[in-house]
Amino acid sequence: MCQLLQQLESNDITSLTLEASPKEALEKKKPDELIDALSKNTSVTTLVLQKDFLACLRGDVRSKLMQTIAKLPSLQSVTLGNSLLLAPDLTNLVVSVKSLCTLTLDEICLQGEPAMVQDLQVALASHGKLKSFTVTNCMASNQEVDMKALEDVKLGSSCAGRDAAIDPAADVDTAHAA
Repeated sequence: MCQLLQQLESNDITSLTLEASPKEALEKKKPDELIDALSKNTSVTTLVLQKDFLACLRGDVRSKLMQTIAKLPSLQSVTLGNSLLLAPDLTNLVVSVKSLCTLTLDEICLQGEPAMVQDLQVALASHGKLKSFTVTNCMASNQEVDMKALEDVKLGSSCAGRDAAIDPAADVDTAHAA
């Protein structure tokens, strides 16, 4: 087994950075093996996934990885970059990770309908611990999405117009059905 996967499963890692292609980063192991190892982890507090790592994953695998990351109980800081990401996956991350203090998106192409991105804004604004949200060089795949509104979201406030409770699972199912 890859040393990284062993360290994740045995909770020997608190900071995980993956930037090389999945094949290189995982020593030719499959991304599903990383997802399985992460699902057993309770120690990772800082996660950085960018450059070739996220970009080289198939969309369904990337979404499954995001759902697994959202279940990491000790996670405090997440940096995601250089990839396509589904807005519902990010919403699920923000809603699910109560300990999240910092979220950074760098060169992300955000996929989803305007309502899905508004749900993300509501989740960010209403998160109790999130102190820093940074968006750098990101764009939306849908021209109707207002990325400026996402960049300018005020943490610890509420967004008008989307006061209903957020159910990220509902949006994720909808996004995958399309």
